[in-house]
Amino acid sequence: DGKMPESAVKGLKEAQKNGHKVFLCTGRSYNQIYPFLLDFGFDGIVGAAGAYVEYEGKELFHSTFNEEQFKQVMRCFEGTQGAMICQAKDICLSADCYEPQFVRAFSSKWDISSIKDIDTFHALIMDNDLSVYPEKYRNQVECIIYCESAYTVEEMQKMVSGDIHVEMASYKTPEPYSGEITLTKNSK
Repeated sequence: DGKMPESAVKGLKEAQKNGHKVFLCTGRSYNQIYPFLLDFGFDGIVGAAGAYVEYEGKELFHSTFNEEQFKQVMRCFEGTQGAMICQAKDICLSADCYEPQFVRAFSSKWDISSIKDIDTFHALIMDNDLSVYPEKYRNQVECIIYCESAYTVEEMQKMVSGDIHVEMASYKTPEPYSGEITLTKNSK
């Protein structure tokens, strides 16, 4: 229900009191983490499927797509109806033409009419000039989720270089045409 149970708060605080370091580990990018989780007082965060690591408020590791890697991913969507959302530390990025696909993909879980109706996409920027994404957002994007691709996850993996990893999405609509794209060196 989007809330941390009091028993979890108590258990985690007790663990910290006993000298343990408590980390929040999530596939979501920093900007998608619920504020109440950020306010909890975790000792560190591992986010963006392992692409972002923070300890005691200091960034230790941040892995992002460079311009060439981003171009490879963008080519997978050219001339297709596939949709993507790019996730970065401070923003999520998509285009208006992708919204119907994501509304369909997420509507089985939420009653939504816009991607922005989902709390975790509150920092979503709609930039409709897809041609500038690789240059404009290079070294920012950590992970790309997609749905309704023209290609299966396996076909998408063959279309990109070995330093880019494509896997099935946690949302299963439509399977196997929805996925998550990360850099191979990053892992949940």
